[in-house]
Amino acid sequence: MNALGYHIILHLSDGRVIAPTQPQRRMLARVVLEQGRGCGLLAFRGADTHLHLEVPCDRPAAGRLVRRLKNAVWRRLELPIHFDPVRLKAIEGQHHLRNLFLYVLRQEQHHGIGLDPYHDSSNLPDLLGMRLLGGYTVANVRAFLPRVTRAELLDLLGLADLDRVPWSAAQLASYLADSAAAAAALPGLAGRSDEVVQARRAAVHVAREVLSTHELAALLGFSERSVLRLRREAPQPELVRAVELQLRLRSRLAVAAGPTGHVGGLR
Repeated sequence: MNALGYHIILHLSDGRVIAPTQPQRRMLARVVLEQGRGCGLLAFRGADTHLHLEVPCDRPAAGRLVRRLKNAVWRRLELPIHFDPVRLKAIEGQHHLRNLFLYVLRQEQHHGIGLDPYHDSSNLPDLLGMRLLGGYTVANVRAFLPRVTRAELLDLLGLADLDRVPWSAAQLASYLADSAAAAAALPGLAGRSDEVVQARRAAVHVAREVLSTHELAALLGFSERSVLRLRREAPQPELVRAVELQLRLRSRLAVAAGPTGHVGGLR
């Protein structure tokens, strides 16, 4: 039987955590999404010491992806060591393809860890419209796994709905900047790149009816003049929605975490 694709598993040579910080997890996602674009990437998930990918391509293409990915992750995350030889497992049949998709995205639950509750190091945010960089994986999943539903994806976050989750003014102030950065796969909102400016603009428009110009400037780390300019400019609608969904997720998980405010604490 010809394989439908490959399950790729990467480990560093000493077994250390690949991306222990949030900025590193977002960079890891950025690298995987950049390198996996031409391979029909369906799912990926970083889970502490290893990284899983599901790609519906042939063995030579999977091998080329692995070489590019190892080099790019090592370079962009400035890792002091290299990866072990990569494991490539053939995907045999549609049932295997479907089960592997959920297995990859459930890696943290599978290993009982809570390092990445917002899925910065997976393409679940892209599949749910919470991040734009990997939006192309939506079409891939629709093509190869047409029975996957939004409800199944939300269940991976422990939610039945996301669009209707409310937020308070205090939650908006607490999570706006990080929500905007996450929606753009950025470590933060510092700098002047086009991606940073777009993320800032979207954040300003999400909060424009609730927070003052002065409050937004303080929260987002730039001048009131810049806030006023961004208020006048039309934002990217998909990015505004992504920021809103990221904000709703943080608000919902904060409520679930209780008064300690810790999401996914030690067991």
